Amino acid sequence: MGLSDHIRHGWSMSCVPVVFGQAATEMKATQEDTVKARDKYQNFVSELWFWAREWCRLGLVYIKGSPPTLLSQLEARKYEEYGKNKILVESKREMKKLTGESPDHADAFCLLIHLARIRSSGFMPATFKDHPKVKDPLKMFRKQESVFAADYGVK
Repeated sequence: MGLSDHIRHGWSMSCVPVVFGQAATEMKATQEDTVKARDKYQNFVSELWFWAREWCRLGLVYIKGSPPTLLSQLEARKYEEYGKNKILVESKREMKKLTGESPDHADAFCLLIHLARIRSSGFMPATFKDHPKVKDPLKMFRKQESVFAADYGVK
C-alpha cells in the first residue's frame, strides 16, 4: 500500500492520488478540444504541465504577485515533440541538471490545476470563440497573462 492509499484510508477517500509516472488521461482541456490528452501527451506529467499552461492562456488561472521561484520554474521547463504528434516535457532530472533546482513549486501549481480539473467534473472550460454573443467574463485576465502562459516554456 502506498502513501496516498494510507492517507485516503486514514483521512478521506476524497483525496486525489497522483502518480507522476502514469500515462496521460482520457480528459480534454476545453469544450472545443477534439483530442483526448492521451493522444496529445506522452505522459501524465506532460499533460499536467500543458493543462496548467492552457488554463493560464485561457485566463481561467491568473498568476498575480506570484513568487519569482514559481514563475522561473514554470518558464524554465522545456518540451519536445515526441513520436507522432505527442508532447513530452523534459524530465525533472534533466531540468534540475540545467537549472540547479527541482521544479517543486511549479509541480505544486500544476497539481492545483489538476485538482480543479478533477473536482469540477461535468464542467469543462470554453474559449468563448464559438459564442460571439456571450461576453467573456475572463477578458481582463487574458490581457495580463503571465509569461508562462504566453510562451509555454519554449526557449
